[in-house]
Amino acid sequence: MRYRDYMADRLGQILLAGGFWAALLAFGVLAGIPDFYLLWVTAAAFGAGFFGSLWDFLRKREFYGALKKSGQELDQAWLLPELLDQPQFLEGKLVRDAMEEMERAMAERIAGYEKEQKEYKDFVELWVHEIKLPIATGKLLVENNREYYDESMLEELDKIDAYTEQALFYARSNYVEKDYVLKKISLRQPVYEVMKKNRRALLKSGAVLDLHDLEQEVYSDSKWLAFILEQILANSLKYMGTGEQRLE
Repeated sequence: MRYRDYMADRLGQILLAGGFWAALLAFGVLAGIPDFYLLWVTAAAFGAGFFGSLWDFLRKREFYGALKKSGQELDQAWLLPELLDQPQFLEGKLVRDAMEEMERAMAERIAGYEKEQKEYKDFVELWVHEIKLPIATGKLLVENNREYYDESMLEELDKIDAYTEQALFYARSNYVEKDYVLKKISLRQPVYEVMKKNRRALLKSGAVLDLHDLEQEVYSDSKWLAFILEQILANSLKYMGTGEQRLE
C-alpha cells in the first residue's frame, strides 16, 4: 500500500475537512483575528492532520503488507488469520474477524468432507469384504464342477476379484499414511504373489515374464507393492500384441 493511494482513498474526507477549515478561516478574518494567529493555527492543524494520517498509514500498511505476503506464501490460505497479529485499528480488526469466520467455516467444511471420505472408505472396505465370499465360493464351485464350466468362467471370476481389490486400494489411497507399513521385504515375495494370482491370464496370453534381480531387498509395503505390480501386469497383458511376448 502506497501513501498516495491511502490519501486518494480519503480524498472526500480531506476535501470536507478543507472546506470546513476554509469556512473557519473566513470567519476568523471577518472576526478580526490577527493573521499571525490564523497562520499559526492553520500550520498546527495541517501538521497534526499530516502526521496523524502518516501514523495511521504506517500501522495499516504493516498489517495489510503482512496480509498480502502471508497470502502469497501460504499454501492453505484459509489458515491466514493464524499468522496475523491482532491489528490495532477498527478496519483491520473487522478484516481479521471476517477471515476467522471464513477459517471456521472452511474447517467445518473440511471436517465434513473428511467424514464423508471415511464413511465411503468404510463402506467400500465392508463391500469388498462381503463380495469376497461369493467370489471365492464361485471359484470353488467352478473348480469342483469342471464338467459344467470351462476355464473362461474362472478367468472372469479372477477379473471380478481384481476389480474389487482395485476399488479397495483406491478407496484407501487418501489414507496411505494409516494403511502403509514400511518394512524390509524381498522383491521375490510380491512378484511371485502377483504371478500366482494372475496365472490363468498369463497362460492364456502366452506372455513370458523375464524375471531377474528378485533377491534384492527393499523397504516397502508388500500389499501396496503387489497392487502396483498387478496393475502394471494387467495393463501389459491388456495392450500387448498377439503371439508370444516377453514382459520385463
